[in-house]
Amino acid sequence: MAIDVDGNLYLARPAEEPGIYVYSPDGEELAVIPTPKSPTNVAFGRGPTSKTLYVTGGTDLYSVELNTEGYHNARR
Repeated sequence: MAIDVDGNLYLARPAEEPGIYVYSPDGEELAVIPTPKSPTNVAFGRGPTSKTLYVTGGTDLYSVELNTEGYHNARR
């Protein structure tokens, strides 16, 4: 799972309709990003790719460009 800067949660769900399910901080389902295979993990890139969502599914890697950035805890 991954979180964006607005606090939305991105979950890789190998459900009946596999994809990345997006939920608001209040738990409301906002969107589903369908994937060709059941997703196993999801993460945002860093730096110039902070608006890129990376998804693994089986032996494949997908990327989706979003309008929002992923949240990353600042390293000290």
